[in-house]
Amino acid sequence: KDGKLRVAAVNEPRFEKNGLLIEGASTNHILRHDSTTAEVGCSKTGAAEDPLGVADGAEVFTVSATQPLGVYVRLGEPDSSVPTGVKTSSCYVMSLGKAAKFSINAEQAAITQFAVPADTWVRITTTRTATAVNFSNFFDVILDEAAPGDRFAVWGGQLEDLPFMSSLILTAG
Repeated sequence: KDGKLRVAAVNEPRFEKNGLLIEGASTNHILRHDSTTAEVGCSKTGAAEDPLGVADGAEVFTVSATQPLGVYVRLGEPDSSVPTGVKTSSCYVMSLGKAAKFSINAEQAAITQFAVPADTWVRITTTRTATAVNFSNFFDVILDEAAPGDRFAVWGGQLEDLPFMSSLILTAG
């Protein structure tokens, strides 16, 4: 109710600006919400407080080389056991020191770019309908127009079987 993000215990009522938050059931297919992998053009260089202030914190990445298609990190692990259907990917991103543009690359989803102000956590999302027999339970977060030395943080990966994002479900393996 006060506008601050908080972690709610299982079965504890949750509130948003307009009152009681009522959400249906969902499952986070990302095995570790706090785990990211540096894939192209960047490396892990530290940690930052995550937007919910939970003990695991967020990983900070520094751009090491300019890439024509952007610098990216991966959330989740390749695993084709997740069934087809509508899927929504989401996570929190923060650009350190300057505003930036991020996007999510997920199988069979249109890439949408998100403008993120400096030093502010923003939750970004994309929804897609997976038509292949199976699809992977990971997605990539791209820092567009990155320059060497740029720093950013990514945290709270979630992949769920809904046509919209729900509250983050913390997972630990």
